[in-house]
Amino acid sequence: MPDSAHDATDLDTQVSPGSPVFDSVPPAEPAPPSGTTIGGHFTVLDTLGRGGMGVVVRARDERLQRDVAIKLIHPKLLNAPHAYERFLTEARALAQVNHPGVVSIHAFASPEHAPYFVMEYVVGSDLQALIDARQFSTTEVLRVLSPLCEAVDAIHAAGFVHRDLKPRNILVGPGLRIVVTDLGLAHCLSNVKESDAHAPAGTPGYIAPELLLAGTRIRFPERIDVYAIGALTYRLLVGHGPHDADSDEKIVDSQLCTKPAPPSERNTLLPPAVDEVVVRALSIDPARRQGSAGEFFHEIRAALALKRRQTRQIVIADDDPDMRRWIELVVAEKLPNAKLHCVENGEQALNAVERQDPDLVITDLDMPTLDGVELTRVLRTRAPNLPVLVITAVGGAPEWQVLRELGANAFLPKPLDPELFSMTIERLLSAEPASKSPSAVTRGD
Repeated sequence: MPDSAHDATDLDTQVSPGSPVFDSVPPAEPAPPSGTTIGGHFTVLDTLGRGGMGVVVRARDERLQRDVAIKLIHPKLLNAPHAYERFLTEARALAQVNHPGVVSIHAFASPEHAPYFVMEYVVGSDLQALIDARQFSTTEVLRVLSPLCEAVDAIHAAGFVHRDLKPRNILVGPGLRIVVTDLGLAHCLSNVKESDAHAPAGTPGYIAPELLLAGTRIRFPERIDVYAIGALTYRLLVGHGPHDADSDEKIVDSQLCTKPAPPSERNTLLPPAVDEVVVRALSIDPARRQGSAGEFFHEIRAALALKRRQTRQIVIADDDPDMRRWIELVVAEKLPNAKLHCVENGEQALNAVERQDPDLVITDLDMPTLDGVELTRVLRTRAPNLPVLVITAVGGAPEWQVLRELGANAFLPKPLDPELFSMTIERLLSAEPASKSPSAVTRGD
């Protein structure tokens, strides 16, 4: 699908001194039409996105026989002060960062003062499209934040600060690959530290408060990006931003003057420990924020591990409808307030886990589409602390050994003993996350 996130579809936003006023740059020129040749061997296929600096197109590299993304500078900005330097800085920043979570650059050229650079083409969408489509579970939030924070730390380690992290600048590729793009506002860390006043630019709601007023000394440049990650995390966990309003000016006023509401007040399934982590990242004073993206992720992961639930969420996967019903009755008797999600196979169970962020998965070993072994294998990569109870009428010691190595927490043979089954469920739900490992697995026969 077209990847609009290679360049934001909204224009870069400039913030003037004093009371912030947002002024758009000149409208983008039409993109080169399909079939246009760039650089002698890149054939334009379609347009991926337009932004304040220019346009990004998808093109075919005829020499290497692969699709690439090409960013071309806005023609009206060619003579603008510092426009070329800013464009070149973005290309150099991408070249300096060697990380799978940051879009890679292949080449830079400036024929007849019309610069462009060639990047990898990431198949997928931007994170904003996913946010617009649905609410994220806490498991999915962590799957986004883990590679994102690693990528941001890699950008900082290369000597740059992104300064415009937002969902539209984060690509989501196959397998939930997270890729940071659009370093059009990136600055060298050394330059940021030496300067007392930068011309602020960014996106309302994600731009750090210290960038909103010109003349503010930037003492902690890396924490500009930590603020944006905090704002993104708030949106992922709650469903809206910490300072959402009906105009850019009101958003900025709220950022400068108002402390955001604790996330757990907006989403009652979140533990209070999340509030301190996220609100700290959104501090107006950068000295109060986490020192790095990695530090933020460590704190938010620990806070979410203390998740509070009004009801237990349990996924039950078995292709036998009678067995599903029996399990449902036993669990309902043991946990009358639990919310049960009953499915017929492993693929449906995996979808339920992604959507519901459950406390326990009960799965049959022998199922069509995705059996209990493969389901356990996938769950251990995506939700390593999620308890998994495998039941079977056909498996034995060899299957149990495989499941044990994969990290399944318990294995019970059919026909199930109601009392033993109930005790196993109670044990798995009461176990601390640290104990949910292969060494803690107990065979139930």
